[in-house]
Amino acid sequence: MRKTIYTNGALGVLAAGSLLLASCGGGGASVPPPGNNNTPAPGTANLSGQLVQGNGAKATSSAGDALPGVAVELINALTGALQGSQITDGLGKFEFKAVPSGQQLLVKVEFTSAKDLDGNGVKDQVELFFPVALADQSITSLIQQISLDDSNNDGAEDAVEVETELNDDHGHHATEHQQHRHGDDTTVEDSNHDGQFDANDDQFDDNNHDGLPDDAAQLGGVELSGAIVALSADSITVGDKVFSITSATEFRIGANHHATPDQFSVGQQVKVEGFTSASGELIASEVKDAATNDDGIEDDHSGQGGDDNGGVGGEPGDDNGGGGGEPGDDNGGGSGSGGGSGSGGGDDGGGDDHGGGGSDG
Repeated sequence: MRKTIYTNGALGVLAAGSLLLASCGGGGASVPPPGNNNTPAPGTANLSGQLVQGNGAKATSSAGDALPGVAVELINALTGALQGSQITDGLGKFEFKAVPSGQQLLVKVEFTSAKDLDGNGVKDQVELFFPVALADQSITSLIQQISLDDSNNDGAEDAVEVETELNDDHGHHATEHQQHRHGDDTTVEDSNHDGQFDANDDQFDDNNHDGLPDDAAQLGGVELSGAIVALSADSITVGDKVFSITSATEFRIGANHHATPDQFSVGQQVKVEGFTSASGELIASEVKDAATNDDGIEDDHSGQGGDDNGGVGGEPGDDNGGGGGEPGDDNGGGSGSGGGSGSGGGDDGGGDDHGGGGSDG
């Protein structure tokens, strides 16, 4: 459940739970209220921010406390339209000017984690949404301390921890503290404000680790896999769900984050991630080919012996046919039926006539 957290007036639509960041180190101190220079025009507001390293393990591979090179987008939570896009500078800073005030907005932060969070051997592509609303003609500062954490104490980082603080020149202040767990697909909020995450804290299902609850009627995270039923410039239908395509929708094929809708077609298997807008409309934030996993790479089945076609992905002319055995090895690189048949990637698909040959060890 989400609620507005505020002191001296409403500022942001944030997740339940708060922790004042003034005492936190590792990435800098609390954000001071911004100066009252260059007041925005009526109906607008300015938002400046900074992303810094938190107290836990390094969030990204960048050196120092700042988080440079991180993609930040500002999205209209009602329409899904992109209000602005920035890449953080060397100090981790970004700025959006003349933003419509009084509207629900989503700040989207995207970066590649320094560690493998889900145990698949690949560093994760982290995408997080933070709902905010800006007061009219305000100048607002946002700071986020981001780090990686070991949520189950098994010695491996499996979660992204974020401490967020908002201040504006109207005297408003808001904070939140969350842990986005990739291990059990939940987000935990420090709802008792003790600086820790435990059984006493609120949590919600967050299957795609985007910071939005999966079952929320508004500003809830949505994830759906299936074949494209219909596709136009304005919408994509997968199964019985119709998602609006907006200027903020990202299309991905493998590591290409700048694919275009015309590279997709009806019948193609895809995974759509998005959110339910403030008006209840499904908005697609990302559409990716089914062969692209959550870490932004194309799944590669090479090296998996036991396939009758000689091991998917084996290089043509490779004697081991895509299996794990060495060329010409009697083991053929597969399990009992593996390594490939005569149609495989090698001369005989598996290296020699033994094919999978697993019985010889």
